[in-house]
Amino acid sequence: MSGHHSGLVDRDKYYKSAVRPIMENVTKFRVSQLVTPFDRRVTALAWHPSYPHLAAAGSKGGDIILWDSERADSSDRTSEGRRTLFKSMIEGRGPGGSIQSLKFDINHPDKVYTASIDGTVTRHDFQGKDNKIYLETNDWERWYVGMDISFSGKMMVAGNNKGTVSLLTLEGERIWDLKLHKAKCNFVQFSEREPWMMVTTSTGTGGGATAGCKVWDIRNIKGPQSAITELPHSKAVNSAYFSKVTGDKLLTTDQHSELRQVDWIE
Repeated sequence: MSGHHSGLVDRDKYYKSAVRPIMENVTKFRVSQLVTPFDRRVTALAWHPSYPHLAAAGSKGGDIILWDSERADSSDRTSEGRRTLFKSMIEGRGPGGSIQSLKFDINHPDKVYTASIDGTVTRHDFQGKDNKIYLETNDWERWYVGMDISFSGKMMVAGNNKGTVSLLTLEGERIWDLKLHKAKCNFVQFSEREPWMMVTTSTGTGGGATAGCKVWDIRNIKGPQSAITELPHSKAVNSAYFSKVTGDKLLTTDQHSELRQVDWIE
């Protein structure tokens, strides 16, 4: 890819060596299992990092299921049929409970963290024994969209629809609440290589707000001007993922149908 971008490798050779093998492999993909866990839209998904057969899904109504994909498929679409297919299920509040972000507890396959439109950031226990609310706005005009956990750094970060980002310990202690974007904070993520590095993305519509993503050192944040790097986009940025290999690259998706790879370290 580097040779292609620099002009040292012509397009035909690049296509044959890099693009065609991927396309040929992808065309062989088939649906392994197909299930319908909810009566509402699926809004969040996650695989457990230590148990590859376990997945969790959240719905627009706030329902959460723990799916053991090794279990046999089922054609039963009734409520009871869905319950028997999935390992566990937590019922949501219905309208206004949409799950926006979902992440497993790496140490406990029965626990998930969520950010929701009902204004909460919560750790759910599928056994019902160790639920914990970390953030709660008690305001239908403010809700949480992006959320991430650094288990190595023992920290949680969450961004809301007003552009405010909150940093907490995993014990629930607030470290800071700062308005880092003028518009909605769509997404937040810690770097796995450097857990003190964080990226946030914004909608950037109206009021002079700029769409894009910003990279931060959470040890040295005092306000919106504290960003290490700001990467503007023409449209709202839905997500930005640090490279797990080098940490110096971001993969971003936006609402202009663009997928970008950017070097955030100049």
